[in-house]
Formats: sequence, C-alpha cells, structure tokens
Amino acid sequence: MRFSKRIGNRFWQVVTLIEDHTCHRTADSSSAETNWLANKFAGILRYSPSMKPSGLRAKAVERWGVKLSHDQAYMAKRKPMELVQGVGIEQFTHLRSYGQELLKSNPTSIVVIQCADSNGNHVFERIYVSLEACKANDEGDGSNLRLKNDEEKVAENWA
Repeated sequence: MRFSKRIGNRFWQVVTLIEDHTCHRTADSSSAETNWLANKFAGILRYSPSMKPSGLRAKAVERWGVKLSHDQAYMAKRKPMELVQGVGIEQFTHLRSYGQELLKSNPTSIVVIQCADSNGNHVFERIYVSLEACKANDEGDGSNLRLKNDEEKVAENWA
C-alpha cells in the first residue's frame, strides 16, 4: 500500500493498493493475556485438572493458532485451578449438612463421616452412606445383603 499527499490537498490519498498479502503469519503471541487464557482454559481444566502446561500450549495452537510460552501456559492454568479447587474445598463445608438431610429424609439410614484432625482443623477423609431403601430385605434364606449391625461393621472396616 502506498500513500501520497497531492499538491494543494491537505489529505493523504492511497495511490497504490495491492490486496495480496505476502507476509507470513507468525503464531508467536506475547500479547495473549493471561486472564483471557485463564477464562478460555477454565472449562478444560475443570474436567481434566491434571493437564500440564504443555498440554495447554498444544490446545492453544490447535484452537486459536497461538503459540504460548511455558510461563503463559502455567499462569493461565494457575488462575482457573485456584477457582476450581476453591469451589471443591468449599463444598466440603456442606458435607455435614448433606448427611443430616439424608438422615432427615431417610431416618433408618446410616451416614458416617470420618475426619482427621490436622493442626486443629478437621480434614475430610471418607464418608459411608447406607440408605435404608437400598438395603435388601431379610428373606431368611441368607441372600440378604444387610449387615446385622452396620455401624459396628463400619467401625471394624475403618479402624
């Protein structure tokens, strides 16, 4: 493209325009913002949180044709992982109320939540749920799956 300012004219004018673009396109992108990348990768990382930054770099080339540096991919992974893991940790705070709701709606069921103490904080280890509706009835033929005393059996298994 060539511009020229004509004599007696205050404006620039396009003199020559060649629409064929001969420059090669580069995929390197130092301007790809981490926040934008984090938003784009959040959905991927929610379902595959163990994906490494190299995998994210490959996804960026595949989807948008953009080459990311290792640092860009690392930062783009770190931000959504903080959100995803934060949501998961927050859900553990509702586990006891979930167990109480189960017992309220199924009074003869069993819910056992086991936690460990770590520096004065309760750390979730496991949960055992035995719903009354899922237990087999005692037919007297020995084919039932219900334990004689579920709570004792749970305590034996978890000791």
